[in-house]
Amino acid sequence: MDRKLDRPTPPPPPSGDEYNLRDTLEAAQEEAVRLIRERESIDYRIGKLQGDIVHLAALCRIEVEDPVRQLGLTDAVRFTLAKEKAPMSVKDIVDALNMVYTEVSEYKNLPANVLTIIRRLIKANEVQPFVVPPSEYAPVNTAAFRAKPQERYIWVGGLSPLPPLPGWMKKMLGR
Repeated sequence: MDRKLDRPTPPPPPSGDEYNLRDTLEAAQEEAVRLIRERESIDYRIGKLQGDIVHLAALCRIEVEDPVRQLGLTDAVRFTLAKEKAPMSVKDIVDALNMVYTEVSEYKNLPANVLTIIRRLIKANEVQPFVVPPSEYAPVNTAAFRAKPQERYIWVGGLSPLPPLPGWMKKMLGR
């Protein structure tokens, strides 16, 4: 026996623009255009500042890396510290970067760059120094035991940042 079930028929699709979708589309397009213009302006300003930094450093007789390239390294240091839950020394960070990112071999003095980045991250309250007394890592009555405490650093910046994109160094060097 075939019985037709009494089901209510679905309502017809909205006629015209009942949900104001066109207005929403226009607003989204306008915002995208505005943001693209802002990005172009910001990119221009970043480029100008990069040149200013390089020229000012030369006048001060200080050698600096490309600031955008440094941002890639900063992100790599952030990611390395956040990933490792234990305090890390500059040497630990450099070793971890060398294992994961082959691009860092391009830096002339990676430990100095890492230490500079760590100092900036400390000022930004993303990293805290963690002092390890010699008694915890050196035998008693040795030169290492009498040396100054070993400084390590620990991530306190909240959620772990995203790792730098693969090939970030090559992209920055290609500019």
